[in-house]
Parts: sequence; C-alpha cells; structure tokens
Amino acid sequence: SSEDGNGESFAANMAILKKEVGELLSIRDFQLLLVAFSIGLAIFNSLLTVINQWLSPYGYSNDEAGLLGGVLILAGLVGAAVCAVVLDTYHNYRTVLKTCFCLVLIALSLLCVALAPNDFTLLACAFALMGFFTLPILPAVIENAVECTYPLPEETSSAVLFCTGNMIGIGFTLAMQSLVTLSHKDHPVTAANSFLVGSVIVCVLVLIPYNGQYKRLYAEKIQGEGQGEGEGEKPAAKRTKTEGAAADAEPTTAEKYGTGAAAEAAAANTDGGATADEAAEG
Repeated sequence: SSEDGNGESFAANMAILKKEVGELLSIRDFQLLLVAFSIGLAIFNSLLTVINQWLSPYGYSNDEAGLLGGVLILAGLVGAAVCAVVLDTYHNYRTVLKTCFCLVLIALSLLCVALAPNDFTLLACAFALMGFFTLPILPAVIENAVECTYPLPEETSSAVLFCTGNMIGIGFTLAMQSLVTLSHKDHPVTAANSFLVGSVIVCVLVLIPYNGQYKRLYAEKIQGEGQGEGEGEKPAAKRTKTEGAAADAEPTTAEKYGTGAAAEAAAANTDGGATADEAAEG
C-alpha cells in the first residue's frame, strides 16, 4: 500500500509540474528569456568545451588555453557578484539583462579580433572582458524569469531554463567542433567566429521586445503596505482593550451596595459624605 501511495504522489507531482511548465511556456516574456538564455548558455558551454581546438591554430598550447579558460570563469564570477549587488540594490532587472547581452556582443567581437598569434596578454584581457559580462547574465535572467512568471515557483522556471540551455549546448558544441577545423585565413571573420557572434546577435534581437513585468516586487510592495497599515492600528486596539478592561474592573453601584431601599440609602449617605468632605476642603 505504501508503494501505491508513493506512486500516486509521484503521479500527482508530475501532473502539477506539467501544468506549471505549460503555464510557463504560455507566457510570452518567458519565451523570449528562454530563447536568449538558452543560446547564451550554449555559447558559453561550447566555447569552454572547444577552447583548445579554437586556439590551437593560432599557436597557443593546451596549457595556455586552459589558463585563458580560467581567466574567463574567474572574471565571470567577479562580474556575477557585481551584478548581484546591482540587482539587489536597484531592482532594474530588464535594463541589466539587455545591457549585459549588448556588452557580451561587443566583448565577443573584440575577442575574435584579438585572437591572433603571439599576443597572450591581449587575448587574456579579451577573455576576461568576455567572462565579466557573460556570467552576470545568469542571475539577471533568473531574476527576470521569477518576476515575469510570479506566482509560479522559481524552481520550475530555473529548471526549464537550464534544461533547455544544456540541450541546445550539445548542438552548439558539435557545431563548434566542426567549425573550428575550417580555414582560418579569413581571420577574424572565420566560420567559428561568425557563428558565435551571430548567435549573440540573435539573443540581442530576441530581447528587444522583452518587457517583463515586476510582478513579484509589486506583490511584495502591496503586502508590505498592508502589514504597515495593520501595525499602525495595533496601538489603538491595545488602548481600547485597556480602557475596556478598566471600565470592566470598576464596580457598579449595585455591586457596591446591593439592591433595595437600604442599598439606596447607603449610596446616598456615601455621596453626601463625599459632598460634605469636598465642601470642607473648599
């Protein structure tokens, strides 16, 4: 019976996942993000995979190619950290994303031009520039996806983005392995370079109509305003409770003296005594 329960639970989770993925793919802004991010991730993965073959025709060894790959990743981590701070501070997700892709296009073009024999320092700088603007695309895309698909789960959108990007990356890697073996006489406009730059141009064009709304930020703002109003009403409520408690604590005339003629006489004597005391004080 436990196996049957687990099977039903798995089937239910798969049905929920299928529904969420269907909703994600029906959102136009997420479709644009998916295309741009998948191509960008595929370019990055394929470039790291074939970096040795890409650089060897220009006289660079495997060790030098590995070092340049490390420069690409290290600079990218720095850029991603800077991007995360900017996103967290200013919440300008759309602007950062589009700017990063435009800068990646410029950096990749400079990298293709700098790809020449006996100029390791310039090539390292070009790789660093490329990495610095490429890896920040990751947090920028994830934040944009979360915003434009809210309230759908963040895990689902991220999983769809990475799965699609990795699958496309396989095709890009196979294509790059074939393109890097072609002639390099037309440097820098080689087949491999043209393929890379053209792919980034497609990403930039795809993101031009992107206008994802900040749904999560708006929901958090509304929720914060509601909590603020609720907190503002609490002191008044507390005062009302205190006043009510004080009023309840004060005994009534009936509770002090009871009921009947004798009680009324006692109450009158008490009031009269208080009046006489006040007159004497006066």
